[in-house]
Amino acid sequence: MMQAIRKILPLVAGLFFAHANAAPAVDSECLNHLGGGQGDVECYGALTNELVTDSKATYQKIAKTIPKGNPNSARLAAYSATQNREIQFCKLKMQAPSGWAPDSSAPLLNMYDAIYAECVYDVRKNENNFLHDVLNAISR
Repeated sequence: MMQAIRKILPLVAGLFFAHANAAPAVDSECLNHLGGGQGDVECYGALTNELVTDSKATYQKIAKTIPKGNPNSARLAAYSATQNREIQFCKLKMQAPSGWAPDSSAPLLNMYDAIYAECVYDVRKNENNFLHDVLNAISR
């Protein structure tokens, strides 16, 4: 049973991100109407996707300014890879309130999915802010 749940959880997360990708742009006003359910997952998912798109573009702008062979090119790539790996730790935040039980409501969304979506959003928002700070420092 546990193995089946572990196999389903990534599918649910994939569906969450696929659904958020298909959704039209969401106004950040949705953050003012959170209630711990599917609406939260949709709100965070859509806003996260917007952040990821902007971060990729900002990353490219920064990368273009770094001279070839400069070690900061590798640093920038490592930063991006680290942010991508950080997402996995959102599972801790998701499963802690449930007594560490894996999500058994899959494929339905619940408050634990909203906690996960919020964590992913927070990671991507911090990443986006950092990249914009770096880009602004270049422009000065």
